[in-house]
Amino acid sequence: QNRTTAQTSSRGALRGLETPRAIASIEHERENPKQNMAPSLQLLIIAYTTLLQRATALRPPPQVLVVSGSDSGGGAGMQADIKTCAALGAFACSAVTALTAQNTKGVHGVHGVPPDFIEAQLDAVFDDLAPAAAKTGMLATPDVVAAVADRLAAARVPLVVDPVMVSAHGDALVEPDTVAAIRERAP
Repeated sequence: QNRTTAQTSSRGALRGLETPRAIASIEHERENPKQNMAPSLQLLIIAYTTLLQRATALRPPPQVLVVSGSDSGGGAGMQADIKTCAALGAFACSAVTALTAQNTKGVHGVHGVPPDFIEAQLDAVFDDLAPAAAKTGMLATPDVVAAVADRLAAARVPLVVDPVMVSAHGDALVEPDTVAAIRERAP
C-alpha cells in the first residue's frame, strides 16, 4: 500500500515526464512488488535520464564552417571534414572552393569556384548561422585565398588552416603562386 502511494505521488511530481518505459516500470512494480528492491530509486533514475535526454536535445550542436574543395571520391576534402564534424557531434556548414574529379586512383580534374561565389556562400552562412570555428582546406588560387581570408577575418571566428595543396597521389591541387598567398595571409 505504501509503495503504491509513493509511486503515485512520485509520478504526480514528475508529471509530463512519463515515458513508456517509466509507466511500464510502475505497472510492473504494482504487479510484482517483491521483485523490485528499490522501485522509487528506479523511477528516479528513469526520470533523471529522461530529463538529461531532454536537456541535451534542447542544446544545439556547435557549428563548424568548413571552407574547402569537394572530393568526388568522398575520401578527402570537404566530405572528410563534414564526416569528422558529424563524428565529433558538431554541425558542419560549408563553402565549396573547388570541385575535383577524383577517386582512389588519382585526380582527373580540378574546377575552381569563382571567388565572388565563395564570398556569397560565406556571406549566406554568416548571415544565418553562428559558426563557433572555421577550418580551411584547399584554396586553389591567390584570389580565393584573399576572398576567404577577408571574410573569415571579418567574422572573427577561431580558424584552423589546413593548406591542402597536393593530393595523396601527388597531384597538384593549387596554382604555384597560391603557396605564397597562403603564407602571406594565414593568421
